[in-house]
Amino acid sequence: MPRSRKVFKKRKGTFFKGRNITSSSNSTLDADVSNNDIKTDIKNPCAKERKIPDLNASFSTFEGNIGVINAIMNLNILSFVFKNDVRCKKCDNGMDMQVLKNNSGLAISFVLKCCVCPYRVEFSSSDYHEGTQRATVNTRYVYAMRSIGRGAEAGRMFCALMNLPQPPTRFAPYNKRLLNAVKLVSEETMQKATQEAVLENGSNNNIAVAVDGTWQKRGVMEESNLSIHTFVDASKTAYAACIFLRSESCRGSVTVQLLQARSRIAPMKTITIPRLELMAAVIGARLFSSMKQSLKLPYMKTYFWTDSSTVLTWITRREQWSVFVANRISEIRKLTTSEDWLHISTDQ
Repeated sequence: MPRSRKVFKKRKGTFFKGRNITSSSNSTLDADVSNNDIKTDIKNPCAKERKIPDLNASFSTFEGNIGVINAIMNLNILSFVFKNDVRCKKCDNGMDMQVLKNNSGLAISFVLKCCVCPYRVEFSSSDYHEGTQRATVNTRYVYAMRSIGRGAEAGRMFCALMNLPQPPTRFAPYNKRLLNAVKLVSEETMQKATQEAVLENGSNNNIAVAVDGTWQKRGVMEESNLSIHTFVDASKTAYAACIFLRSESCRGSVTVQLLQARSRIAPMKTITIPRLELMAAVIGARLFSSMKQSLKLPYMKTYFWTDSSTVLTWITRREQWSVFVANRISEIRKLTTSEDWLHISTDQ
């Protein structure tokens, strides 16, 4: 086969100065071009560099107590640094770091012990809210989980995969603190907005307010059409309570939504079914009390349903019962009204 006479020439193109291109004929860039590239990179950082903060600048703020950084660190590295580079101020010997067992969620307690003398220092990996034993890192953890729409189970899985301490099991104390912070910020923001509106209106407080009146068309009912139904039940292995919000619109459509539920495992000691039903009624009353404070509605019809006739007798009759029954009946009557307790068939 004859040789092709077609000559394949190298492709011509423009080499941009911003690209690091090498070829067989010229393996290095011109010195002037490389210098210009370096200067350009210094003046105009890339988008990634603009998004990621400078850690050196962030850590330098610790001297002025401005800003906080939470970093995930291998404790073995930290222990190695303390043992080899940190000296005891009493005898100038190495320090041994140990982790205490009394951890509070993601907050870890450490103790530094001198390898020779009895000198020791205890410290925690997180600050604590003033006057409490609740670590700020746990509050940030709960806030992060709520911000991304995840709960305690997702948080535990994340901590397990990252080999972190187990997070706090209860979100309620931290939710309350976050709620107070949100209320404070919201009230301040609304007050500032009101003051600005008054100033723009010529210091006149007579300002018209636009109210959205389409809530009736969207199926939201009046307060008199709202009712809360609490169901309690028990078995030999567990007892539970759940709260439903029943709403009826002006068109007659009924909507039922689960608000909250709670369950408990039956005690190891054998307890009769009526007493377990009574314990379920107690947690139902507690759930209702906390839910009523959260909803903050002036009036709602409330119903408590149980399939135990014995529990209804204990609640409605004013007689002298045993200590076990009397203590729980007293709490139920304090949180609820005895007339709201009704009987429901077991098969319903």
